[in-house]
Amino acid sequence: MKVKAATTLKGNSRCDVNSIVLVLGTSISTGFYYGFACYPVLKVLYTSLFSAILVLLAAFANLKSLRRINGHKFYLEIFIATATVSILIPMFHWVSVIPEEEAKIFIPRVLQCLGVYFLGFAFFGTRFPERSFPGRFDYVFNSHQFWHACVFFGAWIWGETLIKFAQYREGNACVASNV
Repeated sequence: MKVKAATTLKGNSRCDVNSIVLVLGTSISTGFYYGFACYPVLKVLYTSLFSAILVLLAAFANLKSLRRINGHKFYLEIFIATATVSILIPMFHWVSVIPEEEAKIFIPRVLQCLGVYFLGFAFFGTRFPERSFPGRFDYVFNSHQFWHACVFFGAWIWGETLIKFAQYREGNACVASNV
């Protein structure tokens, strides 16, 4: 019975990680779509690079040979490294090329979304509160539940931001650019 439970737990864990990768992946790729709408070369470049990174993340979660080295800390380090490359670099590039009006509208919302996602990763990475209070948070209010809540709220904030992006793009033509 223990073998089946362990196998089920590992399978559920992979589904969990894949769903989070999918939510973050769709959030980020739609951000590239609207954020770089006036810069089609950058949009294709960042979307392509991010898609390749997303495939690698999914591989780490799913390929049996990679799961052997896939400890919690190792996976978290890989995730943080890819987040830096695939989110922060394009975001800084986006901030440097967008008009000031657009920056005032969207940068605070993007930072809110990223802040909530980061908070979720902090819970996931530190395993707080159950690590600090063993036995008290095994079933309710544990880090995994906070992680999911943060991903949900981050995606919700981002969904609202995408609606604003779409409305903004409908009413505002692209400024001529050299990028």
